[in-house]
Amino acid sequence: MTELVEEFLDGLRAGEPRAVQAAERLLGTMAHKAPRRTLRPRERQVIESAARGLSDKEIGLQLGLRQDTVRGYWQGAMRALGARHRVHAVVLWLATQQR
Repeated sequence: MTELVEEFLDGLRAGEPRAVQAAERLLGTMAHKAPRRTLRPRERQVIESAARGLSDKEIGLQLGLRQDTVRGYWQGAMRALGARHRVHAVVLWLATQQR
């Protein structure tokens, strides 16, 4: 299952039309909504790192942050994007990068 999700995210990152269309179908109109606000630089870094497959611990090490600080940035990013969970946040963020 994880391999399938990774393949899907790789396709979405590459802007493959079928992956983008699949994301839009999966998310319905949510993929078309603009973020509630733009992501702050650290929120964007956390999501970009997660999209590359890093864990919160690895993201913290990479950015020089504590794990609970990384979680705080996740919460802010999810609120900004109107996401229900982390995977949803990554997909919404990637969809906004395709425009």
